[in-house]
Amino acid sequence: MKIISTTLVVFVVGSILVIGVTKLFPESHVLAWEHPELPGDILGVSNIRRLPETQTSFDISSDVVVTDVGYETEQFDSEDYFLGDEVVVQEGLYGSITRTYDVYLWDGEEVDRRVVSEERINPQTKRIAVGTKKNYRMMDTPDGSITYYDVLSMWSTSYDGNCRGCTGKTYTGALVDHGVCAVDPRVIPLYTKMFIPGYGFCRALDIGGSIKGNKIDLGFENVKNGWWSSRWTDVYLLDE
Repeated sequence: MKIISTTLVVFVVGSILVIGVTKLFPESHVLAWEHPELPGDILGVSNIRRLPETQTSFDISSDVVVTDVGYETEQFDSEDYFLGDEVVVQEGLYGSITRTYDVYLWDGEEVDRRVVSEERINPQTKRIAVGTKKNYRMMDTPDGSITYYDVLSMWSTSYDGNCRGCTGKTYTGALVDHGVCAVDPRVIPLYTKMFIPGYGFCRALDIGGSIKGNKIDLGFENVKNGWWSSRWTDVYLLDE
């Protein structure tokens, strides 16, 4: 039998003593057995090569990153509350995304990272109920007793249909006169009946480019003969 090589490799894995014999036969063989202690010297074995201990600058660490997820705010009409009321019926809660990364380091510097797990908690929408229920109240005025369901503080001006280029008609087709008012339909719906102290009754039959938000334009046949000066005033909303 021809011996191709007698080089042995001896190393320890845990408590296993492993001896490798390379190319003793056409195929390599590895012998291993339990060995509780590895003697300092192994006698009677020649050509032993010990594998050197290696040190590496490569390492892997773990990193957990939590990212907040904002919540939305939703408003909805509710007859459970009076006009003008806004009630938070559900608080908003932030959600989160928690990602765990394997971070790859070389000489202590990060060179790459990969997501190994991800956990999501969905946010909770903030919900606000906007009251639509009419709260009817009574009030005595010089023009008689009125029953109103809401009162708005509004900046009031006056106008007529006699301006240059004007047709004298409102957005709804009515003639501009006392008792006709221009409003922002997003605040006061068209055709709403109102009472304004010092002016009297009017109906929302017109709109205007400058009448936005809490503004109201009070109609007159001729503003030169009118008595209204621009000011803040209470506007009482009435049913028919």
